Amino acid sequence: MKKEAVLCLCLCTALILVSLARASSVVSTPSAEIKSVAAQFLAQVAGFNTSQYQEVLSTSTEPSVISPTHVETCVSATVSSEYGGADAELSFIDGNFWFYHSSSLWGNLGAGEQSFNDSLRTIATVVDGYESLFNASYCSDFAELLSTALQTQQLSVENGNFSLQVQQLQNGSLWATYYSKIDDQYTTAFRSVQIIVSARGAVTDVSDSMMIYHVATTDITVSEEQAITLAEPYIKAFAQNQQSVTAIKATFEYSPDLLNQRGDGDSYTLYPAWLVQATYDKPGEYNATSYNVFIWADNGKIASNGPVAFFGPASGTNAQANLPLLLTPAAVIVFVLTFAVYLHRKPKVRRK
Repeated sequence: MKKEAVLCLCLCTALILVSLARASSVVSTPSAEIKSVAAQFLAQVAGFNTSQYQEVLSTSTEPSVISPTHVETCVSATVSSEYGGADAELSFIDGNFWFYHSSSLWGNLGAGEQSFNDSLRTIATVVDGYESLFNASYCSDFAELLSTALQTQQLSVENGNFSLQVQQLQNGSLWATYYSKIDDQYTTAFRSVQIIVSARGAVTDVSDSMMIYHVATTDITVSEEQAITLAEPYIKAFAQNQQSVTAIKATFEYSPDLLNQRGDGDSYTLYPAWLVQATYDKPGEYNATSYNVFIWADNGKIASNGPVAFFGPASGTNAQANLPLLLTPAAVIVFVLTFAVYLHRKPKVRRK
């Protein structure tokens, strides 16, 4: 399955959800402090030489897309000079930095592509600037793990509290994800800092969910076997004697309560969960060849369940090229909404 096609589906889904969620009007004018912090970010973290380039900043404040009880402030920035320009977006949740994305790769004009080591050093510089600007002491281990990765040339390094994963993208960009371990062992993108630098060293993406998402409980009362047992009736009911189950697996994760089933009304709260995935021997209703059941691991309740269907024929040589459509499970909806939004969307900002 092509990554570009998956990204397109994720982005389209996210934009639809965002459009629905943003039906509310602007609730207040953001403070000048956030605007100032955004300008500092462009210079200190993103690496723009603001003494040579003109900045144009505009802002808006609205209820958060993910959890309307929180406030999201978006800052739109255009940095320009006689050599060209760059558009960037920053988002803050309740005043805490959430993400930065630049749609331009014009940085370092005239320079060739960076080596892997140079890109790691660029990310380390970004981390230093970010830690200093936001007093993000939890990033100190980030710098140490980057140093270890540079010395050992490993793409995956960790210590007792944090884990670092580095990935070289097809376009030459380097993507570093720094996870904070939950209960000293589990990692999730909802508790991470992520940085992407282009092949030429431009900082294109920075995100930090550690100040946004928090873990409600690490109490796990449902085992993997119990989760599968809870899911099996739904899996078999969907098959309706027309399909046979060929495989069932359960994956543990920490997930937000996007559908507000837990009663706290905060979709930035994480709970332990099992995602049980079943595969069938042939397509069935909705042309589905698999079925997912999402279960909260601390109380055993079913959060969501539904088939994974395919557009187009589900058999033959082109079957794997079809786009997957997850009809109901909340886990993937959460991932699509959160990361397609903060890494790839450009918020609509009312210019002031």
